Amino acid sequence: PQGGDELNLIEPGRNYGWPVVTYGEEYSGEPIEGSVTQREGYEQPVYYWDPVIAPSGAQFYSGDAFPEWQGSLFIGGLKDGRLVRLTLEDDRVFDYPWLYAVEVGHWELSEAEARRLREYLDRGGFLMVDDFWGEYEWSVFMESLRRVFPDKQVVDLPENHELLHVLYDLDQRTQIPGSAACATRRRTGAACSTTTAG
Repeated sequence: PQGGDELNLIEPGRNYGWPVVTYGEEYSGEPIEGSVTQREGYEQPVYYWDPVIAPSGAQFYSGDAFPEWQGSLFIGGLKDGRLVRLTLEDDRVFDYPWLYAVEVGHWELSEAEARRLREYLDRGGFLMVDDFWGEYEWSVFMESLRRVFPDKQVVDLPENHELLHVLYDLDQRTQIPGSAACATRRRTGAACSTTTAG
């Protein structure tokens, strides 16, 4: 649509509604037929722009040069050639008992994000992560995890651990590598095949 660029906090099973729910309009300037800005059962964006900025990409800041910016989200705007900074400190994360994070091999949590994640997990939240392409990406994730829990160690659960048998019996941990994982393994001289983690 024209207008209404959105930043959404994506959660499983939630409906973000476009084009039924949108802050944009048709390029003619007319309303999008049947659309509204809010409707029961649909999520609202964390932030929206109208007029638009035409987002080009986004990156969380985790550097040391500007400590007050840690945890801020920087978004490039193509429309006016500007850089937008948003601070995302949303307590709605505590409304969800389960979080799923991907590409955590590129995760660089700021101290503020690490504190928020620790509080979430200490309150009983569950975090599932995915996508490690080799030892380097695992080390990047572990560095962020040490910021979250500097006083705890990561341990492997045995196959008979009760957590692996709450709803389903997870007797095998099968890893199916993608093409990126195969390329990483080939560079190190390892074979690329389906394996069972032990």
